Amino acid sequence: MLNMSEKYTTTILKELLRESVIENFLDIEEQENLFKLIQEKDVPLEHTELALEILTTSPKNCTKILTEFTTYPKQTQAHAALILASFQEHTIQYALFELLQNIKDDDIIDTLTFCMAKSPYLNIAPILDNLYTEDSNYKKKLIELIRLTPLEKFEIFIAATPELPHEAIFRRIYGHEAINKLRGQATN
Repeated sequence: MLNMSEKYTTTILKELLRESVIENFLDIEEQENLFKLIQEKDVPLEHTELALEILTTSPKNCTKILTEFTTYPKQTQAHAALILASFQEHTIQYALFELLQNIKDDDIIDTLTFCMAKSPYLNIAPILDNLYTEDSNYKKKLIELIRLTPLEKFEIFIAATPELPHEAIFRRIYGHEAINKLRGQATN
């Protein structure tokens, strides 16, 4: 019996991607086979990437990927983090925060944090909400996420809010002068 990486060549995967995007359809059997493919450890990276790109054309599949995230090989987790962080769908982003809180593997934490920081999603609300956590490890991960996020991503929020929750953290990371400038305050 062929394993999934032998069954799906790069050409076949590219054709499936084209079909899933153009026709917005992928039959159940193909979806299940692709989920089996991303579970395999020794799959060429290009195959993992293409399978994830195909599967993430469906919101239902994105949910399944997030639910099963920790069961995937590291290569799959890393690429799934990259793809899913690029979505501006709030339920996906909140699920990524949940993963960030619960994942223990340092390499995947670093990858997920970096991807979330560079995401186009304006993630300041979930960051601020989650900073109230009692979990010191999770708080460290959130502070690292803020540190990796360009200040420009938060500018509008910081400038517009009358009081910035956890302002001391933002001042420590971006500096008093930058925060004062955004808040329209004189620098000392």
